[in-house]
Amino acid sequence: VGISFYTFQTLSYVIDVYRESIEAEKHFGYYALFVSFFPQLVAGPIERPENLIPQLKEEHKLKASNLLEGFKMLAAGFVKKVVIADTLAIYVHAVYNSSDFSQVTGLAVILATLIFMIQIYCDFSGYSDIATGCAKMMGIELMVNFNRPFISETLSEFWARWHISLSSWFKDYIYTPMNYRAMGKKHLEARMHFNLLVLFFVSGLWHGANWTFVVWGLFNGVCQILGSLMKKAKRVVYQKFGLQEKGEKYRVLRIIRTTAVLALGLVLFRSNTLANAGVFFVKIFSDWSFSIDYLTKTFAGLNIDLLGAFTAILLFVLMIFVDRLIMEPRGKDVLPGDKAVSVHFNYVYVVWLIAAAWLLLIANGQSSGFIYFQF
Repeated sequence: VGISFYTFQTLSYVIDVYRESIEAEKHFGYYALFVSFFPQLVAGPIERPENLIPQLKEEHKLKASNLLEGFKMLAAGFVKKVVIADTLAIYVHAVYNSSDFSQVTGLAVILATLIFMIQIYCDFSGYSDIATGCAKMMGIELMVNFNRPFISETLSEFWARWHISLSSWFKDYIYTPMNYRAMGKKHLEARMHFNLLVLFFVSGLWHGANWTFVVWGLFNGVCQILGSLMKKAKRVVYQKFGLQEKGEKYRVLRIIRTTAVLALGLVLFRSNTLANAGVFFVKIFSDWSFSIDYLTKTFAGLNIDLLGAFTAILLFVLMIFVDRLIMEPRGKDVLPGDKAVSVHFNYVYVVWLIAAAWLLLIANGQSSGFIYFQF
């Protein structure tokens, strides 16, 4: 259970000791606790020894502020997983696990992929919030694993905001060392691009021994390389259309472009086989119509009705609400010191009410395990 996560965590320890960036831990108990710290053992975030081991050695007394802050994170995580991710999974499953792809339209594939983007984010960031909140209750600070990735303007920015502990691990222990070895050699830029491709290949392989994951990794690597090579050309195009680089229209356009590329990659990620992915890509670029029958077929393929569509939109709003108002509190604390209570703690009650109502009124037994448990 969690083998890839604690393997990466122990590898970072061994490599850092070898590099002499940290001292070897002489106490086996602290090292064992670092490896098997239960909140983040199964699915991260992948902690670095210099951050976690010193905290494990400190004395942590029970504090109301830690309990309340941790409870807030737990609330956010459970809402993301139970309320948002598990509900949206029904619509994604209907398309990607369909027994008859002839009944799936191009629009249905696009909608299912965008919904899957929200589902996997809420599923995995939900687990990270639960782990972080659980550790916070005990006075342990885990690293931030997600930082509002859907506002990213470029692919590189997205990967700097998504699963930060894994992305930074790959960067620090694979990509940077490979670039360091390439310094001073010919064709440095080409070597760095190749190293980036290797990085994403390894990332794809980490997600599973399936060609869909490998091709997904290579696709993201190629797109990032092309984005780097086409910087000047893109600026010329944007200037021709009167878009300023720091303008709001330019920013929105970049976010849409990045989201579209990520969505195309997720078709590979979510498909059960490469053959299925090929069918979905054909449908995305060819299976279109503007008739009522086509829209009816699209909603039927998604297994969604008018209430379901409204629900999906409501869940998207709820995700923004949780991320912005729960996970990013603003304002000063009402009380000083250990008795401090965030002014935004009241939002927790609202979210718990939503979660409780959801579970009691429309729970349908469709809950599932965390997506990243399989990785």
